Amino acid sequence: IATSLAKGELERTARLSFAGVVSQNAGSPVSFGGNFTNYSWQIVVSAVPVAIASDPGMAQYKQVESRVTNPMVGDISLKTIVTNN
Repeated sequence: IATSLAKGELERTARLSFAGVVSQNAGSPVSFGGNFTNYSWQIVVSAVPVAIASDPGMAQYKQVESRVTNPMVGDISLKTIVTNN
């Protein structure tokens, strides 16, 4: 379940405009609610590793991490890179 929830949040974020891809709930994960109240989520956006591209200002590339947390499972993290092209 946690992996599916993380994938859904990653896909939702990837559909946003490049400027709209920003960290969400990064400081404090938020519960999904409903049937998934034991799961919380956050999106963390950061610069891509230098080995991929030197873009510390995130003008062309952003690394997006979808984190889902559950007390029984722990943390699930999925990452992707979005571009401004």
